[in-house]
Amino acid sequence: MPEESAGGALEALGIDLVVIVSGSRYHGVRRSGRGIADAMAQRVPVLFVDPPASALTASNADDGGRMWRPRLVAENDMLTRLQPAAPPGKDRRGVQSLTRTLLARQIRGAVGASGATRTLLIQQSAHRSVLGRTGEHASIYHATDDLAAGSDLLGVDRDALAEAQMRAARTADLTLAVSPLLAERWSRLGVRAQYLPNGVDVEAFRTHREATPAHDVELRRPIAGVVGTLSERLDLDILSAVAQRMNLLLVGPESFRIDRSGFSDLVASDSVQWVGGRAFEDLPAYYAHIDVGLVPYTLSDFNRASFPLKTLEYLAASKPVVATPLDSVLALDPPATVVADTPEAFAAAAVDAAQGMDEATATSVEHFIDAQSWDRRVDDLLIHLAEVAHA
Repeated sequence: MPEESAGGALEALGIDLVVIVSGSRYHGVRRSGRGIADAMAQRVPVLFVDPPASALTASNADDGGRMWRPRLVAENDMLTRLQPAAPPGKDRRGVQSLTRTLLARQIRGAVGASGATRTLLIQQSAHRSVLGRTGEHASIYHATDDLAAGSDLLGVDRDALAEAQMRAARTADLTLAVSPLLAERWSRLGVRAQYLPNGVDVEAFRTHREATPAHDVELRRPIAGVVGTLSERLDLDILSAVAQRMNLLLVGPESFRIDRSGFSDLVASDSVQWVGGRAFEDLPAYYAHIDVGLVPYTLSDFNRASFPLKTLEYLAASKPVVATPLDSVLALDPPATVVADTPEAFAAAAVDAAQGMDEATATSVEHFIDAQSWDRRVDDLLIHLAEVAHA
């Protein structure tokens, strides 16, 4: 029955195009929008909408040029990407309304060019919401974070984000939340919300196991690793405690908005190496060095409601995990994953986990991770959508 519901939801609604308004670029750091888009494109044509780029921000264009007008790029036969153009200061309070208006207009133009007649709109970035403005037949607000709780990190006004989130959730036919905690928050506000955890590109990360180790890693094993964006979301006291017990490899771009001094002190340690950001295709060579993957997030309201993709990515690459007690981790209860909430306990758990998994645990991880693919998540998404459509 679930498979039939998932397979028939798009046909029952007559959907011939899925539009995903993502919070991150298709070719940037791989996040949930990309995962859903690639899995959905196995079933129906997809229009993936990058965050709008200002003409003053050259780095947001694929070729490094300036975005004076929107661009449509065919990624494959089933997925087209829209690079929208936006005015300078696109996210400022006085400009946001214009940004949304222009974004909706550009999406309508791209939908028209595709020949699609009935679209499903999946909106991720609430502060740039175009829900109800693109002529969509059905809509989903995909709440990937409690954005208002992370307003300081995002550099956007908290009240404006809270208002934008509520407007998006009340406009959409369905709200999907990445953690039970976030789903409960929405439900208490009277919003129809369903829990949909993040997924993982299972096959891509399994290929990491046979990779040749990167030549620029100078650390000796055992090595604990953090792969992903490095920002204030990480608990630097925990990472410092780990670095006192074993070597620590950091792979990812640095994005400290408030205070970078603690990160500078960490990477100055002889037991820590930061290699900077790396393309997704280059990550296997760095996973080859890592004995245990770390998810050392602070227990802020923003983090507690989030779902770090790296949790599943480490496991898909057959790496044991040590994480702080985030709601998303506790809800999934993954194998080969230890939860610790103090620097000392976290560091001790990392040392133990780096010794490796026994055969039974490794088999358990394989079975678990097979059920966490983005394809499975899209199945669940379509089942939730079908339930709403039949309500």
